[in-house]
Amino acid sequence: MADGRSKRRQRWAEHFVWSKDATCILGLMATGRATVVALNLNNPYIVPARRLWALAGWHPPQGDPFARKLEF
Repeated sequence: MADGRSKRRQRWAEHFVWSKDATCILGLMATGRATVVALNLNNPYIVPARRLWALAGWHPPQGDPFARKLEF
């Protein structure tokens, strides 16, 4: 059963964070984890690109809502 909330109006930062090396998007809750898998957000082409972008200082961008630190 759907939860009744509009998926387009949810704040993505509540559901995702970057991994410590900023190469992978991590889902914080079931909705986020399912989205990461369904949209293949950590595919084998983008993860190495993110690694290079992070080394160059381009990633994650300033103000990125996923850039908050994991506290666990």
